[in-house]
Amino acid sequence: MKSLKFRVWDKKYNVWSVDVIFIYSTEEVLLKNRILQQFTGLKDKYGQEIYEGDIMEFVDDVGVRCRGVVNYDHNYAAFLIDNSALWKEYMSNQSVIGNILENPELLE
Repeated sequence: MKSLKFRVWDKKYNVWSVDVIFIYSTEEVLLKNRILQQFTGLKDKYGQEIYEGDIMEFVDDVGVRCRGVVNYDHNYAAFLIDNSALWKEYMSNQSVIGNILENPELLE
């Protein structure tokens, strides 16, 4: 069985907790000031782990440099970069350049 890995952004202190063991709770108080992001199971071309909310820079099929945010798409049951595939075969040209919580200006 694959184990799930998460990181948590603490909105109050603006810090990450990584390698978090997440236990589901119906108490919303536990996540009230926190944002939970799941590890995709993939690494970028530099070996950095890719999580939901990461901003990726990559070269598309026609050679154009693009940026996008990693999100989980329930319709496809897969992690995507702004509706583009996040495929293991293409990790050689993708890199994490930030995340939407700390670096939203990278998407402007």
